Amino acid sequence: MLAPTSGAIGSTTVKLSAWGWSPFFQERFEQLGDPSLVPARVVRVDRGAARLVTEAGERRATGTVVRSSGEDGSDGPPMWAVGDWCAVTPGHEADPVRVEAILPRRSHFLRKAAGRAVGAQLVAANIDLVFVVTDLAADFNTRRLERLMTLTWDGGARPVVVLNKADLCDQLDQHLLEVEAVAMGSPVLVTSALAGQGLDELRATIGAGATVAFIGSSGVGKSALINGLLGRQRLRTGSVRSRDGRGTHTTSSGQLIRLATGGILVDTPGMREVAMWAGEAALGATFSEIDELSVDCRFGDCTHQSEPGCAVRLAVEQGAVPAARLASFHKLRRELLSEARRRDEHLRRQHERKTYAHYRRCARLKRGMS
Repeated sequence: MLAPTSGAIGSTTVKLSAWGWSPFFQERFEQLGDPSLVPARVVRVDRGAARLVTEAGERRATGTVVRSSGEDGSDGPPMWAVGDWCAVTPGHEADPVRVEAILPRRSHFLRKAAGRAVGAQLVAANIDLVFVVTDLAADFNTRRLERLMTLTWDGGARPVVVLNKADLCDQLDQHLLEVEAVAMGSPVLVTSALAGQGLDELRATIGAGATVAFIGSSGVGKSALINGLLGRQRLRTGSVRSRDGRGTHTTSSGQLIRLATGGILVDTPGMREVAMWAGEAALGATFSEIDELSVDCRFGDCTHQSEPGCAVRLAVEQGAVPAARLASFHKLRRELLSEARRRDEHLRRQHERKTYAHYRRCARLKRGMS
């Protein structure tokens, strides 16, 4: 069964390939084996409701997902996220479509759910690049960049660091050196959405058909950069607070936006906190210099803290690796290990509750039969 790649409502033609449809998703769609279904991509999510684009145009989504990929790291079936590809029952064009399955994701951007909840928040799915956006004024923080890059690598996308608001920075050269020291070979682009600086470099980085997510704190200029790339005021933008330089939320929901040049942009709500939800192995990409040095440590399981013959601590002592960089590595590693333990404990308690409930049901049945 081949999924259609284009269609029309009236004079409107939609090519799903322009929204990122590829042989990867074609193959997964065909594996469902249901000729009544059609492919659709989630283009907007707002308070749990979703809008999807199908070959017949944009539609509202409804219904409970009965088949899902389960790659979001959460305990239950994943809800849709902006960027997801789905299989839907189309129905009449005036009615919402019913989502029957979420196709397996090529990549995702996950962070820990806010507060004390044990679980992940799926920010975006099926992204090729993540523009990790920070501003060169109030928001500048290399430690936050390390967190966002780790989450990007862990989800299977590639990070590009975007330093925005260059027009407000009088320490550009110094900040650029600091960022390049933590980017470890990932591209670093300097922009000013207000002045139009660096927009050509951003466009050149976004390939035709590529899906690029803009991730960063509130007020760093993600929406302004997208408006600059589009050449029009598509998204609402806001100012930062004068008392602390923090941004206000102008994007309240994730959405996909197509560029005239063929790329697909993902605008996401700003993040006030970046709690980690990743595997420990993801640190190897963000802290690649520590990962490479660890090969020369005396012990294969060296934690780079107090063990003798640690090549990483020797590099710190010799000034080859900044002490703050190793301290950040240890902090993120402790956070990831702590969250993994909380997750395991949560799963253990869930299993105990389900087992206890099962025995109680069995006991009631036995009493009823006697």
